[in-house]
Amino acid sequence: MGCLASKGAGPAAYQVGKLSKGAEAEDHVEETEASITDGGDGSNDKALFVPLFDEEFRFSRTVQGKKLVSKVTQSKAAPLEHVLAQHQDEEGVSMSPDEDYSQGKEFLVETLRKKYFFAHLRDAVFQELVVVAERHHCSAQDSLYREGEGIDCVHLIEAGSFLCLMSDNDRSFSAKKGDIIASMEEIRLRKRNGGMSAVSAGTYWTIDIGTFKKACRSFMESLDYRFLTQVDYFLYLGEDHLLESAFHMQVIHIPRGQALSHYVDTGKHLYILRKGSMSDNSTDRVISSHQVFGEADIFCEESTSVSNFSCLEKSLVLQLPQSKYEDYLDHGLMGIFEDKIKIQIVQEVARIKKVHGKRMDDIFQLFEEKVYTSGTALAMPGEAMDSTVILKKGKLVQVEERGGKMTSCGTLNPYTVFGLTAMIRNKRPNTGICVKSESATCIVLSKAALKKVIQVEGPRRNSSFIKATVPAMTKSSVAKKPKQKKKKKGGYSLGDFRPMRMLGQGQFGVVLQMQHIKSNKIFALKVQYRREIEELGQVERVKQERLALGRLDHPNICKFVDSFKDEKAVYLLMEAARGGELFYHLEASSTKRFDEHTACFIAASVLGALQHIHSCGLIYRDLKPENILLDSKGYPKLVDFGCAKIAEESNMTMCGTPEYVPPELIKGLGYDFKSDYWQFGILLYEMICGFTPFEPGFCADHATKARLIYERILMGNVEFPRHVSPDARDLIKKLLLLHPDQRMDGLLDETARVIENHSWFLYHKMTTSGIAKRKISPCLTPASENSFQPNMGGMNFTRIPQPATTSTNVLDDVY
Repeated sequence: MGCLASKGAGPAAYQVGKLSKGAEAEDHVEETEASITDGGDGSNDKALFVPLFDEEFRFSRTVQGKKLVSKVTQSKAAPLEHVLAQHQDEEGVSMSPDEDYSQGKEFLVETLRKKYFFAHLRDAVFQELVVVAERHHCSAQDSLYREGEGIDCVHLIEAGSFLCLMSDNDRSFSAKKGDIIASMEEIRLRKRNGGMSAVSAGTYWTIDIGTFKKACRSFMESLDYRFLTQVDYFLYLGEDHLLESAFHMQVIHIPRGQALSHYVDTGKHLYILRKGSMSDNSTDRVISSHQVFGEADIFCEESTSVSNFSCLEKSLVLQLPQSKYEDYLDHGLMGIFEDKIKIQIVQEVARIKKVHGKRMDDIFQLFEEKVYTSGTALAMPGEAMDSTVILKKGKLVQVEERGGKMTSCGTLNPYTVFGLTAMIRNKRPNTGICVKSESATCIVLSKAALKKVIQVEGPRRNSSFIKATVPAMTKSSVAKKPKQKKKKKGGYSLGDFRPMRMLGQGQFGVVLQMQHIKSNKIFALKVQYRREIEELGQVERVKQERLALGRLDHPNICKFVDSFKDEKAVYLLMEAARGGELFYHLEASSTKRFDEHTACFIAASVLGALQHIHSCGLIYRDLKPENILLDSKGYPKLVDFGCAKIAEESNMTMCGTPEYVPPELIKGLGYDFKSDYWQFGILLYEMICGFTPFEPGFCADHATKARLIYERILMGNVEFPRHVSPDARDLIKKLLLLHPDQRMDGLLDETARVIENHSWFLYHKMTTSGIAKRKISPCLTPASENSFQPNMGGMNFTRIPQPATTSTNVLDDVY
C-alpha cells in the first residue's frame, strides 16, 4: 500500500516515521522535484494529494518555512513497517542516500582540516585523500579488522563507538567520533598489532594506505613537521610517534585579545603555540612560538590554568588531548617538565648572579629530591631562605604570622616554585611553608651548594666585565698613550692600534675592531687570554690556529696580518671582514634560506678556500655558516682555524658542531679531506633549505641533542623540501654518503674538481677561479657596514680589556 498519490503524477516522495500507539508525531519531509502536469493541456497544476490510509489515520499538510510538514495521527495500532523511512537523520528529516553521503563528506573534510597533520597539506594531496576516502556502515559487534591481518587502510570514525584490543593490553584504546585510527608502527610492519570492533552501530571512513603514506611524506617535507621537531617536549619522540601526535592535535585559531578558555575543549590538555604570542595573566609571562603551556594542569587535581591565558596577537594553538599525550609523552613528560622548571630556575640564578657557561650546567646538577613528613616546616615567615623548594607530590601549605600565631594563607599546587628570589637576593619572605599531607616529595636547590658553585666562578670575558672596566678609567689614563711595545721587524706592534668596538665574544677571549692610528685602516684583533686557554685545555687548539694561519693565503680566507703577546694574552691581527657572518644573513632573509643562485655563489667561494687549505696539507674540520664572513663587498671568507689539523697526523679528536660532524668521526675512523666535503654538503643543504638535514630540534640538554644528531647522521637518511632542484639534490646526496670513499662516485680528491664540474655549478656558471679573481659579482651585499653583526651592546673602547690573572708562559713558542 502506497503512502500518497497525486493527480496526474506518480507517488510523491514522502517518508513517514514509525509511530507508537495512541501517539501523535510530526515528521519533516522533503518533496522531490517533479513536474506535475495535467494530461490535457500540459500546464502545471497544483497537485491534489489524496491519503491512501484508512479511516484510522488523518493526514494533513502545512508549511513551516521552506519545508513541508506532514501530520499523521494514529487512532489505533496498525502495521506501518512497509511505509517506514530507510534513512532518517536525528531530527527526523528524511534524507536520500546522496544527501546523507554528501553530509558525510562534509564531516570528513571538516574533521581532517581540524587536525594539525592534515590542516596544511598541499591542496592536491588533501583533495586526493578526500576523493579516495570510502564510507562504511557497521552494526554493533562487527569487526573492522583482526590482529595479524595485512594493513590496507586507515580509519576515521564518523559515528558510533569502537574498541581496539591490542596484543599487549596496555595499549588498548577506545575510539569515538572524530578519532583517526592510524598506527605508524602497523603501517611500517604492514601487519595489524590488534583487532578493532564496533561497540555500537556506527559509520566510519577509510583511506587507502598508499594515499595516506603519500600524505605522510608531504607532511614530513613541510615546515609544520619541522616545527614539531623543535618543540622540547617532542624531542624524545621517534618519527612514528611524532606523526601520530600530529594526527590527533586539534588546530585552534584564537583572535587577538581573546581568552584561550573560550576556544578550547574542557579537560586536561597539552597546548603548543604554533604562531602568535600569548600572556599568562597569573605570572605576566609571555609565551611565544614553539613553547608548551598548560602542562601544570596535568599534575593538578583540577584544571585551572587555561583561564589565565589570553592572546596578545592572533594566534594558532595546537591542542593534544590527555588520552593522546599519555600514549606518546607519559613516560618522558614528567622528566621533561621537571627539567624545564629547573632550567628556568638556573636561568634566573645566572641572570642575577652573572654566571655563565659550564657553571650553569653545574648548578643544574645541584637539584635534589627529598621527602618530608607531615608537619615539617621547610621555611618560616621572616627567616632567611636556605633553599628553593619545588613541590612534586603531596601538599604544602603557606603560613604567615598573625598575632603571634601561625595561620594558613593558602596551599601550593604541584610544581610550584617557592623561595627562589628570596634565596638569591638574601631577602626574608613574609610567608613560610610546611607539609600538610602525610608526606611531601620536593625538589630542593640548596643555598649552601649554590654558593660554592658561584664562588668557584672566576672572572669571565663578557660584556658585564667590559662595562665594569671602561667607566673605571680616569680622564688622565685615557689621555695617556699606551706603552709602546717593541716592533717586529717589518711588522706592527700592539700600540699601533686603537680599539673601537667589540665584534664578538668567545670562550676565552673577545674579537675587537681595531683602527691603525697612522693609516686609519680597520682590522680585527682576536684577544685570547692565557690563563683561561690553559684552564679550558685549549692550548693545542690555539697553537694549531696560529700555525695554520701562517700557511694560508687565499682571497676567500680571512688574511692573517700579525700576532702579538704579553703576559696575560695572545693576539691575532686579521683583516676585517665587515659584512657580517653568513649565519646572520641567513637569519635576516625572509625565508631563512638562500635562493640556489646565491647559495651556489657562496658554495663556489667556500670550495675554492677548501681546495687551497687541502693543498697546504691541512684539514679545516669546522665548516658552518658562523665561520664564514662577508667582506664589505659581499665576498665570503673563511675564519676560525682552531680546529684545523695537519692532514698526515692522526685526527681522531671530536671537533666541530654536532650537526656538521661526519659519520667517520662518530665511528672512530677519524678525519681526512673527504670529511671537509661532508661538511660542505651539510652547508649546501642548510643554505638551500634553511636548516641542517639531521637536526632533531631544540633541546636544553646539549649532550642529548648531540646524541640524537649522531644517531640520525649514522642512519644517513636525507630528505629534501620540494623546492630543492634536482641538480642540487643530486650534488648533496653524493656528498652526504656515509662511506668517505663513495662520495662523488669515488672520484673525490684534494682538488675537488669533480664537485666544481657538477651540473649544478655549471648551470649557475660559478667557478672558484672566477670568484677568487673577483670576475663574478657577489650575490649578497650588506646594506651597511656591520649591519648583520650581533648586538654586543654598542660599546666603544679606549683600551683592550684585560683580565686580572697571573702571568703564564703558555703559547710563547708560537707567538
